[in-house]
Amino acid sequence: MIFPSLKRTLRAALLPALLAGAPAVFSGAETAPMVLRSGAGRFEVIAPDARVMRDALGLAEAVWTTLAVPLALPPGGFSPSEIPLRCAPVARGDGGAEPFSVTTEPGGRVLVTLRCPAETGSRPARHALVRALLTRQVVARGGAPVRPPPWLEEACAEHVLTRTFPALLDAARAEASREEPPALEALLAARGELTPELRRGALLLMDALLAERDGARRLQTLARRLLSGGEPIAALDAVCGDLWDSARGRALWWRTVFHAQAGTFFPAAAPAEASRLLLRDLCRWVAVVEGRETVLPLERLAEAAPPPWMREELRVRVALLRHHAPAAHPFYRNALVALEAFYGEVSGGNPDGARRARGFFIGELLAARRLEQACARALDGVEGN
Repeated sequence: MIFPSLKRTLRAALLPALLAGAPAVFSGAETAPMVLRSGAGRFEVIAPDARVMRDALGLAEAVWTTLAVPLALPPGGFSPSEIPLRCAPVARGDGGAEPFSVTTEPGGRVLVTLRCPAETGSRPARHALVRALLTRQVVARGGAPVRPPPWLEEACAEHVLTRTFPALLDAARAEASREEPPALEALLAARGELTPELRRGALLLMDALLAERDGARRLQTLARRLLSGGEPIAALDAVCGDLWDSARGRALWWRTVFHAQAGTFFPAAAPAEASRLLLRDLCRWVAVVEGRETVLPLERLAEAAPPPWMREELRVRVALLRHHAPAAHPFYRNALVALEAFYGEVSGGNPDGARRARGFFIGELLAARRLEQACARALDGVEGN
């Protein structure tokens, strides 16, 4: 157990080393672990050195921010404490060890131990954090800890990956476009390790639910019912019964949305200029300040919790970004996704997260603009020859 006073000492001593990207070494014979929080009430990362800490914090941030809306994670984090995430080094020759474990203590505290790379690209690491979040939600509601349904855990883990690396979503859709949708009953009832076809089916089912009207609410309610021990098909019918009126209608809905999701992996991309102008419009904020219309810079949005009118406008703009992102020009697609993440942090009243997300968005936007300009120069050179 790491006591609060020791935590403060470790943080003060190790933060400079972490920011420098170098391993932190104590003057004593042994190296003490580093302890940092990814955010209040989120994850408390315990890592052996600065490199692992940097990767683990990035993983924790990606998982939390991506799933905050789909899983209705508490905006202020879990109370009274974070989820401990321990990054344990794997000894050589210990390839048979489980890559992670998620355990629940008698008091309801959920702990995660990683014995694999703590990176967003690591499938076991994503599953570990997703399972911990789902388990912590059950405990927070006073329920007994249960193993999340494999399809739901898989869908959330792949949702994090494909939103962090959008090109992988294109690849998954490309694979799915050559397949028939798995039976919905088989997907929801699957146990153990899922086949690649079921993995893609889980991801596209989550995307299809989120694309429906009130999609986030539907997914949140479905997850709550399943984690409470509800029968999968009955839970799905209870949440989405307005979309079909029979088992045959449900099967037709699933077949339709599966092919709709899989068929968007090569959309007719908008011109680069159109995507850039769309971003310009969705970045522009005008408010009445002291009786005069004033353009608000993006950094103003990150300073405090948004007022009700801005929260509603944020909801609308996030919906527009999600709608246009699949058909955006490849140069600007990451910028649209980054702007959606920024607005999500602003809407959640998280100033620190909003400032980080804004910086990431600005970087993606500048990179897209450089690509557009370089491509234009190259084409001009070809036309001039």
